[in-house]
Amino acid sequence: MFVFILYALIFLIPSFAVVLYYLFLVCARLNGVCDRQQPATEPSNSILIVIPAHDEQIVIEQTLQSCLTAKYPKDLVEIVVIADNCQDNTAQIARDMDIRVLERQDPTRPGKGHALAWAFEQLIQESHDAYMVLDADCPLDVNSLKIIDRFLQDGNRVLQANHLVSNADASPISYTAGVGRTLEYDLFFSPKSRLGLAVVLVGTGMVFHRSIIESFGWSSHSCAEDTEFTISLTRQNERIRFIDNAYVRCTNAESRKELAIQRTRWASGNMSLSRTDSFRLMWEGIRKGNLRTVDLGWTLLITSRPLVLFHLLLTQLGAASLHFWSPTRFTVSAWILAMSLIPLYAAYLTAGIWKLGLNTKRFQYLLQTPAVVAGMAAISMRALLGFSNYSWNRTPRR
Repeated sequence: MFVFILYALIFLIPSFAVVLYYLFLVCARLNGVCDRQQPATEPSNSILIVIPAHDEQIVIEQTLQSCLTAKYPKDLVEIVVIADNCQDNTAQIARDMDIRVLERQDPTRPGKGHALAWAFEQLIQESHDAYMVLDADCPLDVNSLKIIDRFLQDGNRVLQANHLVSNADASPISYTAGVGRTLEYDLFFSPKSRLGLAVVLVGTGMVFHRSIIESFGWSSHSCAEDTEFTISLTRQNERIRFIDNAYVRCTNAESRKELAIQRTRWASGNMSLSRTDSFRLMWEGIRKGNLRTVDLGWTLLITSRPLVLFHLLLTQLGAASLHFWSPTRFTVSAWILAMSLIPLYAAYLTAGIWKLGLNTKRFQYLLQTPAVVAGMAAISMRALLGFSNYSWNRTPRR
């Protein structure tokens, strides 16, 4: 009996909690619960697009061009590139397009977090109403600034734009990542935002009203600086709104090498924060009666879907082992309950596959996704156990 209770507490109950939470949000989204706005007819906020860039000469021109052609009054938008420890032509490409460049050389403190902190100390002296942080390889959708302005006009101070995957058909790896991004953004953050729950900043497409930068500055310097800043904001009861219909275009990793670098960077930072802050945030939220803080801790705890799948697999193996080791009515019930998780999680994954869209090529890729997910889970597990010795590095560009 003790072993059964232990199994239920460690595996069965957490698995049901996660899967039912996912499905609740999917159902909410499919029923029209999402954070979207019509573009503002008369934009009023001056927006500074801040683009941190480290050796991005291959991709930055396309992103800058997308910002220049955005449908937004030219006198209300400005672009600045932070050329951070660059050894290539990133700064010159921006200058040739008449884009302002701030050059930073500090090899002892590399990374996006340090670059943003350094830049915001200077930019806050100017008179912009809001700042949009955009990665150098993420072009901006033409109507996004107008939609962002509408949210700002409504009094929101922290926003996160949606991501539109541009290369889901390139390889099994990029397709798997595309399904994961759809599950996380369209079927997770979008309904959570509308319901007033916790949304996590995801690095590119972040928007801050100037009052946020004046109050908080930028003090997050880890390789998960976006999640770190999310925690700081949520603890101060700042709501982050996810904008379902304002997009930045993102390119997923296509090769195992790209995936390993990208996933290791993500897992090293976020798994570390999950270990140290998830339960602390939940307890803090309970003590203060703040549901959003509780939800943020829970979100950090279930932030890696490959790990959730791995936990689900362990739940199945545990139920089978209990039943064959000592078959009782309790172990039979546990096995039946564990098996019922499979169709529930399959329904959740199917929602992501359907939302992204399916064609002949993607169906072929779908058959290869288990191997990709296993690789992602291995990287996340190493990071969760503290074995990932990561130093800052960007994803290779094609």
